[in-house]
Amino acid sequence: MAITEVSFTDLLRDPKPVVAAAEKSRVRIRRRDGLDLVLGLADADESVALHTAAIARLLAAFAAEMSEDEISHALLEGLAWTEWLPPRSRSEFAHDLIRAISQAGDLESFVPIQQTMREWKATATIYTDPYLAERLQKPIAKPLGRRVSKP
Repeated sequence: MAITEVSFTDLLRDPKPVVAAAEKSRVRIRRRDGLDLVLGLADADESVALHTAAIARLLAAFAAEMSEDEISHALLEGLAWTEWLPPRSRSEFAHDLIRAISQAGDLESFVPIQQTMREWKATATIYTDPYLAERLQKPIAKPLGRRVSKP
């Protein structure tokens, strides 16, 4: 679906065409002094939430029928950066991602997916540096400071 773009000034000067456009597709409202806004129909957002939850259920069902190797292969095909994760971590990531997609549908927010992806990409980035990965997997030899008291 194409997105129509207008300036915030256009919206303020003549809102009727902007609203008419929003009834057909999403409208991106460009602002100079802040992040852009998006105007669209509420039904479309509700539909996205509903379908996101359905997709999560389907992915969970597929994952339940797949072996660890099949899950790993599917991730490598779809998200190349997962190659840096150890095989066991790929499976853990797949389950975390499915859970995050389900949460996104329930919450009507993509934040759980964004957070899960960001955290697992950071983990993959650590594995790209063997020295750093090794250091972070070792136990801390001695405390680095004094003990923090309970609040």
